[in-house]
Amino acid sequence: MIGLSLKALHIIFAVSWFSGLFFWIRIMIYHTEALETQGSADVIRLMALAGRRIQSFVLVPALVGTLGFGTALVIVTGAALAPWFHVKLALVLLLIAYHGWAWRLSRRLGAGQMGMSSKRLRLMNELPFFLLVGIVFTAVFRNPSIGVKAIAVLGGAIGSLMVILRWSRR
Repeated sequence: MIGLSLKALHIIFAVSWFSGLFFWIRIMIYHTEALETQGSADVIRLMALAGRRIQSFVLVPALVGTLGFGTALVIVTGAALAPWFHVKLALVLLLIAYHGWAWRLSRRLGAGQMGMSSKRLRLMNELPFFLLVGIVFTAVFRNPSIGVKAIAVLGGAIGSLMVILRWSRR
């Protein structure tokens, strides 16, 4: 019962963390576009405020809850010895690095400095999705290679679709 409760709480906080990351980057895209077009000062201030609030009220609690309940779950289940867990942990560490990158970018945007173009930010906004796919497939199948394979298949499918769409527009 304790293990299932920890798993449920871990999943709830992880869903919150991912949704916060997706929304946070979207806010940064709008913020960047406002800076690129020399938009309204009110819009720029609003985007900076929204980014700070998402960090404070969604992302930090969700990250702490995900890592806290995940660590407790690993201790209770003994998953740390399983090879699949090492792959999941590596993907989670990449997600934490992404979160750190986004935090630094958000600070720059809050200071009115451009970090990167809105187009590049749109591409970077897809990275957590690929990590999510890898993490979920690895954890569900408890197979160290299936998550990486799922990322590769999804990346190939999306890449192929993008090539086809670009080609068809010509």
